[in-house]
Amino acid sequence: MADLLAQYGIPLGALIYVALCLKAVGFMVRDELVLRLLVVSGMLIGVTYYALRPEPVWDSFLADCVLIAINLTLIGVIVLERTTFSMKPIERKLFRALGTLNPGQFRKLARKAHWDEATEDRILISEGGTVERLYFIDAPEVTIVKGGVARVIEGPVFAGEIVLLRGGLASATVRIDRGAMVASWSMDELQKIMDRSRPMHNALIARFSLDLAIKVARGMPMDQADLAE
Repeated sequence: MADLLAQYGIPLGALIYVALCLKAVGFMVRDELVLRLLVVSGMLIGVTYYALRPEPVWDSFLADCVLIAINLTLIGVIVLERTTFSMKPIERKLFRALGTLNPGQFRKLARKAHWDEATEDRILISEGGTVERLYFIDAPEVTIVKGGVARVIEGPVFAGEIVLLRGGLASATVRIDRGAMVASWSMDELQKIMDRSRPMHNALIARFSLDLAIKVARGMPMDQADLAE
């Protein structure tokens, strides 16, 4: 590298100024990923300078190498938060169903999910009963029964979001068939997640409000109390 710089008449000391410019530009950028990429680029040029000096500065070289490793790790975390890379097929389906969450928010939610495949026909929620979990049902069809009137709706679909939105008891019975894949979250735990993050709270409320509107549009049996909120 030193010979290459000398070949073009570039003094070795110029590297430290290039490194400084990259870091300075990085700190002026608001996007965290771009910021870290620019800072790491500056540090890489900086460690090159420290190593190629007639008297290498190994303390500064090693210190910047540690900072480079930390930033590269965080860059990997940021990339994971912004992409669907490494998600399982069923998780990608849940991510698309949620819609309002970014990949980072989704991963936080997915880590708390309990996945289960129904080995027989099952009632997840009973009308008039307490609802302790929010469900995502990945199945071709889901049966909703309210006041003795049954409707079959197309899946995948969420169940229990009415209680999450307004509290109270279950407004309908939700029945699934054998083979349905179900993800569920404790209502209490989900509420804690929402309380800790306003963006997460807003994104989930927006999604479940939309889901409720879709169910109404599909003609599910609902009384005025269900629609009041």
